Amino acid sequence: MDAALRHPAQAGGRHAVLSFDNIPTCMKEATISVEDKNFYTNPGIDLRGILRALWIDLRGGEALAGGSTITQQVARTLLLKPERTLRTQPAAANYAKPSWPGN
Repeated sequence: MDAALRHPAQAGGRHAVLSFDNIPTCMKEATISVEDKNFYTNPGIDLRGILRALWIDLRGGEALAGGSTITQQVARTLLLKPERTLRTQPAAANYAKPSWPGN
């Protein structure tokens, strides 16, 4: 296959870095659908999702469910340790929330 016709990810293998523009729209939409269905309407945090995950985790005795929005996941990945603990959840939520007056 002509190199000019290949998808950019094929050139670098499985872990190739793609610009946002080179990610197919269907992949972006699928990721948002699976990871954070309220991405376009939540303010960076989803209190209902956090409480749901906390309830499931408490009943199961371990971290079984995630309640983080995509914004919180990015904040945790870039600004905090990558571990998922009860301590990192509030910190990620703090970074993910919008800058409201008084904050």
